[in-house]
Formats: sequence, structure tokens, C-alpha cells
Amino acid sequence: MLAEARSGRQYGSGSNDGPFARILAILKSCLNQYKIDPPASDEGEWWLDLVIGDFETNVSYKAERGFGVYLSNEESLGSRPDELFTQPDAAARRILQLVEARREQRSSCMRLSDVRRMAETSQVQLAARLRVNQAVISRLESQNDAKLSTILGYIKALGGHAELVVRFDAFEAPIKLFGDPSPSVGTRGKFKLPRSFKVAA
Repeated sequence: MLAEARSGRQYGSGSNDGPFARILAILKSCLNQYKIDPPASDEGEWWLDLVIGDFETNVSYKAERGFGVYLSNEESLGSRPDELFTQPDAAARRILQLVEARREQRSSCMRLSDVRRMAETSQVQLAARLRVNQAVISRLESQNDAKLSTILGYIKALGGHAELVVRFDAFEAPIKLFGDPSPSVGTRGKFKLPRSFKVAA
């Protein structure tokens, strides 16, 4: 188990939960087990091992980086987190999404609907920003082959930005597509949006 992955860990007492206190408070009702490993120095990295039902994860914390959530069951020490969060509430919400994904036996990768929920935005609110019908957002979130420009427009309307990263054995780097495509909307196949996404001012 992840909670037993590193030796010498102690159960969190509540009084020594450090940066994880808010995360633990939010997860309290569903939490089975957790262990906290405080750093040896003030500049070090905190570690939290969580067990919720059959879902297990590690969460790390460094002041300059925030909270890192690890999605793999492999040993996390020394590797970088799969996802980063600046606020404990966002990290806790994402952990709850991951628990739900495990229960539904689906991938732990974020879906568009997960991103929207993390941004605390409803489909209706997002549809208004994009000047489309709410059903358009629902269809977009359930399809598998949306255009990159559609996804960029969706993320921009949520207040974020998306980056494309390529990974090879020999290198990893963000790439820029030619031009800076406006968030026009449309998808291949049966579903085509009626007009371009234009984020409301």
C-alpha cells in the first residue's frame, strides 16, 4: 500500500498535519487511513499518504510549488507529481474526483467535465460565456475527438490556458502550434458546434 511505501512514517495526529490540515478536513468523512511525513527542515518537502476505500495516493507539499498529487501506485519519492495545485481545497476536490473515477473504473486522467468542476463552473455558466446552448457543452464533454481549438476555447472560457507537451524517451518539451488559433469550435464526425466559441467579455 502507498501508506506503507516509505518506512518510518507516523499517523497524523491532527495537531501536526501542517499544510495538509485543510485537505484532511475536507476528506474526513471518507478517509480510511493517512500518514504524514513532515520534512527534516523548514525548506523540505512534506508527504501525505492517503487511503480512501481502495483508492490510494501520495500528496506532497513544498511552499514554492504547492500540492503535488501522484496518480500512480508506483513509489513516488524522487519523482515529480502528476498534477499540481496551489490551494489545498482544489487538491482535495481533485482527490475526490479521483476516488469517484476509481469507483466508476475509469481513467484517472482529467476529463473536460473534471476541469470544469475544478474551476467551479456549471455547464450553464460556461455555455453563457461561450454564447452556446448548455447542450453543446454537454455534448462536447462526452465526445472523444474534439478539435484542439475547441478545447483551447473551452479552457480559456474557464479562465485557464492549455499547453501541448510532447514526450519522448530522449526529451520532453512544450510545443507551439503554427499561429495562435482563435478558439473556433467544431469537431470531426457527427457533432458540429453551430458557431465559434467567443468568450464573453
